[in-house]
Amino acid sequence: KFSIINIKELSGANANVYTLKYENKEISEFYSFSYKFVDSHNDTVQNIAERISQISTRVGIQESFFKRECSESHNVFRLLDTKDLRIYCIKYSHIILLFGSGGIKKFNTRKNSENPHLQKEINKLIKIEDAITKRIDSGKLKITDDGFEGNLKDLEL
Repeated sequence: KFSIINIKELSGANANVYTLKYENKEISEFYSFSYKFVDSHNDTVQNIAERISQISTRVGIQESFFKRECSESHNVFRLLDTKDLRIYCIKYSHIILLFGSGGIKKFNTRKNSENPHLQKEINKLIKIEDAITKRIDSGKLKITDDGFEGNLKDLEL
């Protein structure tokens, strides 16, 4: 099970920012990612938070800030300009960014299949997106201009 948590300090008038929190974890995926890499990649972690804040408060969700990491049937993207550190999210139109986790991309690799730990994070977000879509289709969850509306707790994969 997982819950969707609003990151109020990174959300703004142009985008709502959320993260995932798994039932068996103490902290959310976004904060876990940040804490894990703050010592080894401090500048990049700070740049990620600044970029997300800039997107949500000033410029909005633009395609040029993201790269699709899956087939067209899903909306899993990575935030660009993060050097060798990758953080993944699910984009919902121009309204919502739902961040999962990520990791370090191995040097001199081009494909996610060469980075199985990153592919695992992408696959996890694809399953999360499917679970959220089911809840939206059932009417238990809605996407509005103000973000997610409905029960954001205890969603099942």
